[in-house]
Amino acid sequence: MCRGCEKNLPSNSFIAENDADNDQVVVDFHDFYDFFAHNYNLFECAIHDKDEQENSENLEFKVSCIVNVNILEGNPKDQVYRIIEIISDIDEYTW
Repeated sequence: MCRGCEKNLPSNSFIAENDADNDQVVVDFHDFYDFFAHNYNLFECAIHDKDEQENSENLEFKVSCIVNVNILEGNPKDQVYRIIEIISDIDEYTW
């Protein structure tokens, strides 16, 4: 339901079409932990491989996806905190 006009609209009415999103994977929230952990592990393996080589560059971890948060309860701020909590658990970093 749109909170602005109080009409029942399909969820795709709230999703903006953006060419920048064309290369992003859509991940359901219940799969987000596995998706992020898999990509983070690949990154750590790449760092390990680079450390074994001379003149290794500093690597930067980047992952981009669209998270389907339809199953999350709470307001958007609470949803963001839940996503941050998952990322913090995986990379052992406190945001």
